[in-house]
Formats: sequence, C-alpha cells, structure tokens
Amino acid sequence: MRVFEIIDKIRRRPGFYIGDLSLTNLFAYLADDSLRPETNVLDSKEFYQFHSWLSKKFGTCSTQNDLAKKIESQRKEKKEALLYFFELVDEYRGIQHRVLGRIRYHKKTNNDFSSPKHFGLKKISKKVKHFSNFHPAFFLIRKLSLRKKVYEFVVLNQLEEIVHTKSGKRLFDVLMYGEEAFGIDSSEWTEQYRSIPINKKAPCFSYPILRNEHPDKAIKIGEVTSPIAHMVSILNWEIDYEDYEEFIKTPQDTGRYHDAIAILKLKEEMEKSLVLGENMHFPQNEYVPFFASRLLFSGKFMKIFCDKCKEEYVPGEPKISTWSRGSGLAVYAGRTMDCPKGHTLYSIREWNT
Repeated sequence: MRVFEIIDKIRRRPGFYIGDLSLTNLFAYLADDSLRPETNVLDSKEFYQFHSWLSKKFGTCSTQNDLAKKIESQRKEKKEALLYFFELVDEYRGIQHRVLGRIRYHKKTNNDFSSPKHFGLKKISKKVKHFSNFHPAFFLIRKLSLRKKVYEFVVLNQLEEIVHTKSGKRLFDVLMYGEEAFGIDSSEWTEQYRSIPINKKAPCFSYPILRNEHPDKAIKIGEVTSPIAHMVSILNWEIDYEDYEEFIKTPQDTGRYHDAIAILKLKEEMEKSLVLGENMHFPQNEYVPFFASRLLFSGKFMKIFCDKCKEEYVPGEPKISTWSRGSGLAVYAGRTMDCPKGHTLYSIREWNT
C-alpha cells in the first residue's frame, strides 16, 4: 500500500488509527514499521517528494517534527492542523472533492460550542473534548475523490478553514450526523437548488404535463419550462443520496438497474446541454416530471402553459394547495397546482401512511 493510500485510510477514521488527533501522532503511526508489513513510509521516495513540496510552501523543515510544528502554527488547534494536513495532501495530488451542498450556520440549535457539554456531539459520543475556539460559520457535505467512496460532513470557520469533519460510507450517514450534532434538517441540503438564481437566458428544458385517463391513454393538459442548472443540481443530489451508481451493479433484469441507467443518462445529457448552451425538450420521459416537480412547487421554473385556457403563467401566478385522501392508517396526501382560472395543471402524491 502506497503512502497516500495509507493516509487516505487514516483520514476516514483518524481517531481509530492514531488516537488523539494531531500530526505528531500521525507521523508516529506512519513511522511504526510493526503496524504494517510495509517499510517506514516516511522514508519512501513518494513522501520525500511531498515533504520537499511542503518545505517550499512553509520553509525548510529538516525533520518530521519541524514539519508538524510549521503546519500546526497555521491553525489554532492540533486537530485543525491535522485536517489542514489532509487538505495539503489533496492539494499536492491535485485532488478536488465534489461539494454536494453548503449552508450557513444558524443558531436555531442553541448550542454553546465553547462548552463540551453543548458541543453538539453529545448524542453521538460521550467523550467530547473542549473546543475553546470552535466557531462554526459554514457547513459542507462533499464526496471525497478517493479510491473508496466516502462522504464527509465539514465544518468551516469564518476564515473558511476546516475545523471539524465526520466521514461516512453513505450520504445518509453524514446527513443524520449533521441533524443530530448540529440540528440541520436534511431538507436544507436537498433543496440547494433553491439558492441558484434563475437566469432567463440560461438553457432550459421543457416537458408536457400528462393526465392518465387509463393505462393506454394520456391527455396533455399543459407544458412546463424550467432551467437545466436547477434540474442538474437535483439529479446530482439524488444520485448520491439513493446511491444509483451502486444500482448499476445489480442484475440487469431488475427495476433498480434500469432506473439507475436512465437517471444517470438523463443527468449526462442535461450536463452536456448546459455546457453547450442548448435547450432540451422531453416529450416522453417518466423521470423528468418526477424530479422536476420540486422546481414546479418551489417556483423555480420559467413558465407553465395551460392547454385549457391557452395561456402561459410565471411563478407566483398559479395557485398551490394541499390535499389528502383516506383516514386513520390509510392516508395519502400531496399538493396540487391550479392555473388562475381554476384548471388543474399538476398534482403529486408526496406521502402516505
């Protein structure tokens, strides 16, 4: 195993491998031959070149201790210096991780981050250290560009420095961590497309709104035009959240396989049109209305056409209402969009008991 593969492995669970989170402990682990069949990785040519690169960046560092001190001088806490070291490893290798979402910290959780009792990790771990300089400003969720699939919850301070991270094999894991530790509702991440401004000159996609009279017949009742950039944002998130890339490994005669292939292809086509600046039209695609309904009900569409009154409407003009059917343990509900003249344009069932 090469030196950076070992560092990547440690990065996913640093406390498990090195105990207290510090560069000194990391270098001690890497230098301990008895822990691995490899030779001392700190003496390898690969790490020597990395060390030389760091020396040019921070000044001459003759020993690993000098290097640790130089990097630790860049941060207030030893743990933050370790996280900074991992970012330096990425910078050296030219690796850029894909950010899935970013939100600003808000104080609705009433957590006092200067106290270990209220650090926000009390539900997850009983052993929480004192973070006197812990002042979150932003939260990120990103997919690490490593050999193994890893998602990471990242806390940034006002200087955009990483002060805390938590890794997980699934996107769901880091979402739940954010909710339990910092009170961040998962909807704050899944609705990132809301923050993208609508550019009327940007590429758009359109699709018909169909009403199924019976299995073999569908009537067109309208047409929607929405920005491609917002749809790509939704697809990117859903592909990671539902793990569609894993579904393509399932047998080809399964529904999950066909769903994954179709959705990945849809995202690829939309990203290509976004780059080329071309509009798209989907006369028949069962996946487009399903995902695009979020844009419709959040007002992130360009226009919607009603076939009955032969008029176009922009966000804010159609009326949105909720509905429910059934009672007791057999209830299902959703939302409906009607044009100003009362014609139903779109209706979707969103949950059931």
